Amino acid sequence: MGHPDSADQRRKVLLCLLVLSAVAAFALYHFTGRDYPFYGDELELFDAAKSLAKDGLFSKFTFSDRRPYLFPLILSLVPNKRDLVFAVQLLAFECAAAALFLFLSARTQGRQLWLGGTVIFLNVFALLYLGYALTETFSIVFIFAFAMALIRACEPGHSKSLSAFLAGVAFGCAVMVRPSNLFLVAPLPILLLSDWIASGARLGQRLTASLERLLGFAAGFCLLALPQFHNNLRYYQSPTPVVTSYEKQAKFDRDLVEKSIKYATAISAKSNKAVPAIYQDPFRSARASEQRLTRVSARAAKRVTTLFALIDQDRPIPYNREMTPWYRLPASLLSLAMFFVGLVGVLGEWGGALLIPGTPLQRLRQLFTRERLPALVLGSTGLACLVAFSEFHTEARYGLPGLVLLSCFIPQARALWQSSGTRRRVLLASAFGAWMALGIFLSYWIERDIVIPR
Repeated sequence: MGHPDSADQRRKVLLCLLVLSAVAAFALYHFTGRDYPFYGDELELFDAAKSLAKDGLFSKFTFSDRRPYLFPLILSLVPNKRDLVFAVQLLAFECAAAALFLFLSARTQGRQLWLGGTVIFLNVFALLYLGYALTETFSIVFIFAFAMALIRACEPGHSKSLSAFLAGVAFGCAVMVRPSNLFLVAPLPILLLSDWIASGARLGQRLTASLERLLGFAAGFCLLALPQFHNNLRYYQSPTPVVTSYEKQAKFDRDLVEKSIKYATAISAKSNKAVPAIYQDPFRSARASEQRLTRVSARAAKRVTTLFALIDQDRPIPYNREMTPWYRLPASLLSLAMFFVGLVGVLGEWGGALLIPGTPLQRLRQLFTRERLPALVLGSTGLACLVAFSEFHTEARYGLPGLVLLSCFIPQARALWQSSGTRRRVLLASAFGAWMALGIFLSYWIERDIVIPR
């Protein structure tokens, strides 16, 4: 659909997508994890939730040194049953997806409603986690909220300070669910630049506006971090707004990054417990070479391969029981295609602004228009997540937020394809084919050295 659609049509499409998403989520849940007992991190999170429910929020609850309070607080309200975890997370995801769908469709004049909604509601990699008591779902929910609030804070015509405060609240929620979401601070400069690039106000007014936005964002984050800060200071004598073991965990993750490309969680056939399925680093010996050029090249290749490995969701189902599951190839193909097409959509929006005639400032201002701000904020947030997580975390599921955000721009890639001439279409098709071929080769090449403890 290439014409503006009415609000009534958006509501009808939204209702259909809510139903389709619920059906798809239940089907995936029924066939992939409904009969599983709780494993690994799930057991630890429920222990933290039970302790928090008993001792209170401002207490030294179990695992409070490495589990921030918000997700255990949410789990404390949910009985220890997988079906109820699925229902609560499905409700949260659908609410967040509906908000993002309405938010984005209003800024694109309702173009391509069905495709735009499908890539949000029916993202199979996001739906797979709804039945697991892991932090993925609520992390995505709060990242959606953070991105929407940040976009609103950059737009004229309403209270930017309030939107910046809400962005800080959503950021705080994301961090209090998963501490590594601190990397979401990467797109924050967009908020400050909006007063300098998109505004024609005087210097003093711009400085004041930027300071108000920054203070509003900080106030929102501090509000959510207050319980964590209180518990850390009182019980662990550590004045930090994140978990006290964050630095220790970050060091562990960096050590794991040094030894592997990534790891997924598997179920040991012998012990029936959750164990890491480690994709060993094929560049490790080359990175220790005495020749400087070899060392530098190997390190660069390792970083690129780790980033790729987070995009490649070859084992998307938590707690894999098989070395070579039947869905391994389709999952890789789908995740690689979603990333490439979504990235083309984002870059197309950025290029459409930066390649127009005019001064550099006029071109930058085009990025801050109502239609292109979503691509600037969501695209930069998604890329920041992937790059940051590839540096410090190698667990495969950490690539999910970036993949989900970038795939929101598949409709823009389709519009770019439709408006392109033959030469550009050939170029795009060739690039897509080369990416997919190289991606599948890399995917299976990395998998050669996978080690799953028995």
